[in-house]
Amino acid sequence: MPIALLSNPAVIGGALNVLGGLFSGNSAADASRRQADALREDARNRMFSPVGTTNRFGTSTSQIDPATGKVISAGYSLSPELEAFQNRFMGLAGDGLTEIGGAPGKYAPLTGAARSMYDLGAQYLAQSPEEVAAKYMRQQQDLIDPSRQRSFAQLQQNMFNTGTGGLSVGATGMRPGGGMGLSSANPQMEAYYNAQAQQDRQLALDAERMGMERYKFGQGLFRTGTETLGDYYGGLTDAYKPFTAAMGGVTGLEKTGRLSFEDMIRLGEAGKGGPSNAAGITAQFGADAYSPFGTALSGFGKAPELSDALSRYLRNANSQGPVSMPGYGGMYDTATYMGR
Repeated sequence: MPIALLSNPAVIGGALNVLGGLFSGNSAADASRRQADALREDARNRMFSPVGTTNRFGTSTSQIDPATGKVISAGYSLSPELEAFQNRFMGLAGDGLTEIGGAPGKYAPLTGAARSMYDLGAQYLAQSPEEVAAKYMRQQQDLIDPSRQRSFAQLQQNMFNTGTGGLSVGATGMRPGGGMGLSSANPQMEAYYNAQAQQDRQLALDAERMGMERYKFGQGLFRTGTETLGDYYGGLTDAYKPFTAAMGGVTGLEKTGRLSFEDMIRLGEAGKGGPSNAAGITAQFGADAYSPFGTALSGFGKAPELSDALSRYLRNANSQGPVSMPGYGGMYDTATYMGR
């Protein structure tokens, strides 16, 4: 290798960096292997080892692969008493399913009743309160008209018999007690027409009240129909309660029987090794991976002052012939040694 190239500071710095990287890389690789071995050993020491347990409510079991030491199966069984109770609850749950299936037919009449109420309510609401009042007024007047005609005929016959007929009738004016009324020169006719007018006013008030009540009744029919339909769906919902209650008993017993399995898990956890050493192993890996010599060489390669000094040393040594290299215990021709 040419002496000029070997005495170049950049070449010297690069060579030192490469040597430092090689030393550091070898240290990191060795440390990685030691870290992996330590972590595997730590995992083996902390392997989960379940323990079968039995209590008043059930028994837990597990199976471990003898080759790997891993758990390949785990489970539990209820005690005979709990299993018998659970079977009884399952029978009740079956009855509950039957109840659920028959609920739509059982409560079907409610839907028909609700539909009838809706139809009837629609009929009542088809007319406004004013229309209902006018209809009521006509109906009542038609009912009392024959009676009025008979009363009027009797009054006329009485007046004819007494010679009071032919007098002015039907006039209007102020009533003695105040307010408008019908007055007549014939006291009998005045009394007759005022009684008839009073009856008509009462009929009008009754008709107005009837119109409002009929409209409210129609609204009430819709509300009642809706409530009846709600009873139908409420019946369907209630039909699920026996099944839900029975299944609650089944799952409750299952949870009680699983206590033995949970005990097994806790015992297995307690049987594991101490806390994991992974953190300490990782910290040791960082220490093992450090190479003081490699770091130093890399640092020298990055220091331009050291590279320049070594370059001058090599040039001087080459001009003076063989020199003694510190740490190598002999005389070497620098150009020959560096050219290897």
